[in-house]
Amino acid sequence: MQVQINTFSLETELVRAGNKDILKQVYLSFHPRSEKKWEEAVGKEGREQAKEIQSLFDDTPKGDFAQVLSEEILAAETFCVPEYLRKAIEAIAE
Repeated sequence: MQVQINTFSLETELVRAGNKDILKQVYLSFHPRSEKKWEEAVGKEGREQAKEIQSLFDDTPKGDFAQVLSEEILAAETFCVPEYLRKAIEAIAE
């Protein structure tokens, strides 16, 4: 058995894996006047960035966000899976 964990929240890990634009698009569909707030959070580094990104989602329904995000992922040309999730999927598929 293998255990894979992330360092921060899923949203932070998705941003750091290279999916900043698609997450921003979906986030702004829930909070259309929060682009500055998004840019400030994502523009930070390290733990401060993770904390700020996580706080962006305090008032965002996670299930609704996940549903809209999944629809956008299906329509996207590319989407990067965070390393820890890729390893977890590969471990299950073995």
